[in-house]
Amino acid sequence: MTQRGVTQHGVPNASTLSEGWVLVLGGVTRVGNRRARREIRRAGEEGRDVVWFDGFCETVAETGERLAVELKAGRLWIVDLRSAEETTLAGRLRLGTALRSNALSRFLWKVIGRRLGLLLRPRACWKVIREDILSLRSSPPPQAIILGDDIAVTSAWYAGRLWPGSPITTDLPGSAS
Repeated sequence: MTQRGVTQHGVPNASTLSEGWVLVLGGVTRVGNRRARREIRRAGEEGRDVVWFDGFCETVAETGERLAVELKAGRLWIVDLRSAEETTLAGRLRLGTALRSNALSRFLWKVIGRRLGLLLRPRACWKVIREDILSLRSSPPPQAIILGDDIAVTSAWYAGRLWPGSPITTDLPGSAS
């Protein structure tokens, strides 16, 4: 399933982004994924380019392919952050794959490990996307930095420091939610 203007696993060259592009951080939760997709469609209706750091990576059950986001205009770059985030300490603690082997380690994982992983997750997401965001700093400032969910607040704060004039919001400025 190929979408016009979509690249998987990579950010665009900063010089290829149009004026007024949109940065979408988010969607590591189902609700955040829905919000991110809705705002991406709205940006596409306005003909804006979108760079989406996708942490949910929703797929079609039958085929395993990424669920498409259709844009009427503009270009979309999707950066998969889920697989990279799962390799961080926070991701490993949250998933607890190695810790569920016996009853004692499973108990410790449920009581301490999983919660610690969730607590560290926002910082881990920023660490995963940091270099990609920094590579975009020479581009024109985004029209908005859109949060998909609470996990993206840390990443949005750092991105907001790169582009102080760009609003950090949950929806496109001027759109009715």
